[in-house]
Amino acid sequence: MQARHSTPWPFLDGKARLKARGFTLIELLVVIFIMALLVALSVSSLRRAKGQAQSTVCQSNLRQMLVEFATYEVANGQLPYSSNMNPRLGPPPGGLAGNAARDSGDWWWFHFLGHPTPHPYISPKPSILYCPSNPLTEPSLKYNCLYGNYGVNWSLCRGSSPLPLFMEFEGKPLTLSHLIKASEILLIVDSGYALISWYHVTANPPSPMGNRHGCETAYLPGLGINHGRDLLPGQKEDALDGRHPNKTVNVGFADSHVERKIAEALLVTKTEEGYTNLHPLWKPNGPSGP
Repeated sequence: MQARHSTPWPFLDGKARLKARGFTLIELLVVIFIMALLVALSVSSLRRAKGQAQSTVCQSNLRQMLVEFATYEVANGQLPYSSNMNPRLGPPPGGLAGNAARDSGDWWWFHFLGHPTPHPYISPKPSILYCPSNPLTEPSLKYNCLYGNYGVNWSLCRGSSPLPLFMEFEGKPLTLSHLIKASEILLIVDSGYALISWYHVTANPPSPMGNRHGCETAYLPGLGINHGRDLLPGQKEDALDGRHPNKTVNVGFADSHVERKIAEALLVTKTEEGYTNLHPLWKPNGPSGP
């Protein structure tokens, strides 16, 4: 009588038993593909969540600074200078900001608000002067608080010293309480430089700009016209790809509210009748002095 071989799966035939021993190559490839897809989706979701969180912190920074601008204006009757080289002020708190070869001005607007110059080689995270989404990696820019963070509207916080290409922005800073349509006037925004003007957000500025000076390299992150700008090599990614999700920028308005706007919504365009999207967004209408 022939002996019968026992099997742990007596109800399976030969092919089924062979398959039950493990995964086939096709099955392994499918599993690997699914796992890779899940990882990719997770990384993408985490990246979006991180971007949203950084944008929220950025908005919080702007709200705090808007309160400081308003407090300064009440105490002094005007906004702070964008930069002031008056030797009577003495050295700025924390030391000079920027690079002497590119950046003018001993005291910057943030000095007047009570913020010392951050140490150039200390992590920028503790200071509200740094945008948490600042992508600059070039050492001369990454740890320089003037670049890749926030810029004040040069039409409001004017400069004490004339610059040949930007004579329009010389003079006494304006007064918030005298602005018409303050809720529509930009005061501070995500920027490639510590000051920004409507010259930097139009393809046809009144004066041509290069990249010799920091004030020439101001830009609005994610704005399409930046493709034609002569920027510093370390600024290209921020200028072209944008800093916050969907190429948005955080904007602090003169009435102290903050909005997240598509960068293109702040573009100034030239027409036969003049420039559009200029008043009151970048240049206020009506009385604005003390």
